[in-house]
Amino acid sequence: MPRLALLAAVLLFAACDSTEGPPTAVERVAGDADATLLGTMELIETEEPGWVILEGDGRLYGPTNLPREYKVSGLAVRAEVDVLESVLYLDGGPDQFGTPVRIRRIAPR
Repeated sequence: MPRLALLAAVLLFAACDSTEGPPTAVERVAGDADATLLGTMELIETEEPGWVILEGDGRLYGPTNLPREYKVSGLAVRAEVDVLESVLYLDGGPDQFGTPVRIRRIAPR
């Protein structure tokens, strides 16, 4: 039995990309998953602050993988995203605001 546990652990860690570190969230992509967002980056100040993309109509989208260089309040962005059905943070994670999304591409506009 210990050999089986060792094999499982080796396979689990071999599947991880060491440049990104250990996973911090488990994401489930919604059925119709892709969207293009035009909005501005805003920081929601709470006990665990969170970044959102605020669209012109007031809808909020909470990216799970926002690059550090886009964490600038008021920055206008265009983002291609996968809309997520759910997100489970393994380390507690930030407070989640709006519809959770995973960014595929993002650029200032």
